[in-house]
Amino acid sequence: MLKDKTKIFLLFSIVLITLVGISAVAAVDADDSSATTIEDASSSTAAIQANVDTKYDNNKNIIQKDVTQTTSTEKDVTDKADVTSNKTVEKTTDKTLKGVDSETGIDLTINPTTVNVGESITVTATTKADYEGWDIEIYLYSPDADPDTGDNVDNKEGTVSDNTFTATLTVPSDAAAGQYLVYATVLNYDTMDEFNSDNYYVTVTATGSVPTITIDAPATASVGEDIIVKWTGTIPESYLSYAQFTSFTVYDPNNDPIIEDNTEITETTFEVTKTIQSAIEGTYKVEGQLTFLGAPEQQVTASKEITVTQSSEKIDAIVFVEPDDEYTIGESSTISG
Repeated sequence: MLKDKTKIFLLFSIVLITLVGISAVAAVDADDSSATTIEDASSSTAAIQANVDTKYDNNKNIIQKDVTQTTSTEKDVTDKADVTSNKTVEKTTDKTLKGVDSETGIDLTINPTTVNVGESITVTATTKADYEGWDIEIYLYSPDADPDTGDNVDNKEGTVSDNTFTATLTVPSDAAAGQYLVYATVLNYDTMDEFNSDNYYVTVTATGSVPTITIDAPATASVGEDIIVKWTGTIPESYLSYAQFTSFTVYDPNNDPIIEDNTEITETTFEVTKTIQSAIEGTYKVEGQLTFLGAPEQQVTASKEITVTQSSEKIDAIVFVEPDDEYTIGESSTISG
């Protein structure tokens, strides 16, 4: 009986040991499973992070690419703007070189730019296309004229054709020297639009067409004589419009003025006559002066000297003559010595 109990106890012990062993193995498996789960979780986290990094890198590349493309686009726009700007500048420059003023749309060419009075100039107007068929007039004004109120010395009118118009203007033969104004006006009678060119100038010389003074007086005279002095002169008609001052003076040998005359000149010729009475010995000075304020030749002068000397003296003498034998009273005789 005891032997049987011993067998049962041993069997029970074996079963118990077996169960404990199974439990231990199960615990180890559980630990291994937890470890595996943690490792799997770590692996999943790493994968997620890698995926995020990849998407971030991809997005970053996309953004960078967009920025690069935007910068490139901006550069293209800037380059195109520069090209457009250059083309605009070149076009404006070419337009100016073609002779059409960029503001007025009218350019004038004058040939020649220097003339003498009585000569002509040729003026060619070049206009922009908008003025085709418009009326045009070119004016020539003297130096003292006001274009707003004064009269021009010459003008020509016509029609703009093929963007040009040419006129010949003449400077009057009695005109004054100076800078003459030239400009053009275009007018559209349908719309009443009117435009003026810039001011241009031509130089006019007046050789032979300036005031002159001539003094007519003897170079010599005798003491006590009356000396006649005459001033004569010519004045171009254009000078009559200027403020005038005249002065004719005679100075005696002591340099004192003995004749002074201021004559108003209203004609193109003048003459003034004066007399030096009972001249004394010495040198007389005769002067004439014309002043035209604002004129090209503002002052014209002339002068002359008269030398007065004593005349030959007369000697009263008594001559005693001893006639020859043939001398008869009342007859003429030649006396020598």
